Amino acid sequence: MEKEKHLTVYIGCVDSRFSATINGFHRFQISNYRISDIFSDLPKAIEDHLLFCRVSKYNYPDILKEKYQIEYKYTIYAAFALIPDLFLLSRETKVPYKQLREYVTYTRRPSGLTFKKIFAGINRIGEKICALEEPDFTLCSNEELLSEYSGILLHDILLYKNGKVHPQTETTQKLLDAMHKIGKLYQNLTW
Repeated sequence: MEKEKHLTVYIGCVDSRFSATINGFHRFQISNYRISDIFSDLPKAIEDHLLFCRVSKYNYPDILKEKYQIEYKYTIYAAFALIPDLFLLSRETKVPYKQLREYVTYTRRPSGLTFKKIFAGINRIGEKICALEEPDFTLCSNEELLSEYSGILLHDILLYKNGKVHPQTETTQKLLDAMHKIGKLYQNLTW
């Protein structure tokens, strides 16, 4: 049985705008403000690229001729955009908060070892989020992703997070399910 090949997609983030770059495809990029849009737009972008290859008489990239699985790799800036709580990340990675802030503001670039620490820390946070039995906003603080994955309005997420309103049972389950999805995303974050 033939093993599926991996199509590597690099996720980046600049000024709160996510992008996906696929090298080896005559290099093309998809940009959007939300990461979930990147994931949903990618299959269509690949299909469009195949059409471009046909019309332009370019050869298809070999990987598209076979079965492939998409493998996502993330830049450090995309990782910071996905896990905005630098205090939590600092506690988990033992990288000082001030140093993480310098990375987020592009004043300093992390070393290879620090990259590994940060991504390993995000993976561990993902494991903890997946193990949650009730919503915990201190562990999963990305309101935009919570809103996206739960279908709950961002305004309401902020009210729940600040403790001003307590969610009903059905809403609590939606929040927990969304947190588990985010946890899986964090667990699979690689660079």
